[in-house]
Amino acid sequence: MARSGKSRAQRRREERQPDEPAGRRWLRWGGALLAVAVIAFATADALGAFKSTAYTAVPHGSHDHYVPDRCGEDAARIGEFPTQPPDKGERITCSGRVIPE
Repeated sequence: MARSGKSRAQRRREERQPDEPAGRRWLRWGGALLAVAVIAFATADALGAFKSTAYTAVPHGSHDHYVPDRCGEDAARIGEFPTQPPDKGERITCSGRVIPE
């Protein structure tokens, strides 16, 4: 058996070299990274990380009621909440009243 001058590890490394060019490999990794970033952004948005108001508009027939976040079981019925968002300097209570902050 003739020796080629290369170690067994070098021959294995040469056999494992991909046929794919390096540019395509980076493109694939970049696409995967972009997909992960989009999924992370969508998840954060769904969890309310970018929300700027302290209330949520709840559809109720042909109109919306504005319900404060973080109201527990003691909250009023949806129909008792206001149909317009509070003005600056006002907030909605869990009982459905709009009061100054």
